[in-house]
Amino acid sequence: MKTEVRSVYSIACDRLRYSITCILNRDRIALVDTIVDTGALYTCYKAEQIDENLSEEQFKDAERKTIGGFIGGKYGSDFVVFYRYDVRQYTIGTIDLGEKTIWVTFDKRVNDNVLGMDILRSVSYLQYEGSDELVFFKDRDELREFVLGEREDDNT
Repeated sequence: MKTEVRSVYSIACDRLRYSITCILNRDRIALVDTIVDTGALYTCYKAEQIDENLSEEQFKDAERKTIGGFIGGKYGSDFVVFYRYDVRQYTIGTIDLGEKTIWVTFDKRVNDNVLGMDILRSVSYLQYEGSDELVFFKDRDELREFVLGEREDDNT
């Protein structure tokens, strides 16, 4: 018995990068253009794009990470401080993942918002040869249905 795929969301490659609009909700809803980066360990955002009322002072006691690779430059000069920021809702396209932890920075040298492996591990995704599309699925059952036309729990 074939069932309908419910949460598939696809994006096209532009300038050799996959960019997606993500919805982040904590104290306010933000729609933020985000680069999909399977080489990034963490999902990181510019604080001003999450909430223009955020200030670095609000994060003085927050967990922090110093992460490299966000800006070019001489080795050792490209490290950026990011602060832990928990959101009530994190949505990739149309796929709501619920509560997630992201990392925010106030460093003006950072240009991109990045969807990293910490959150990408929560979904299934597929990019196949000859296609410029990256397709996201809420879970492996939806991926299986997309590829094979059946769900794992189907008995047909």
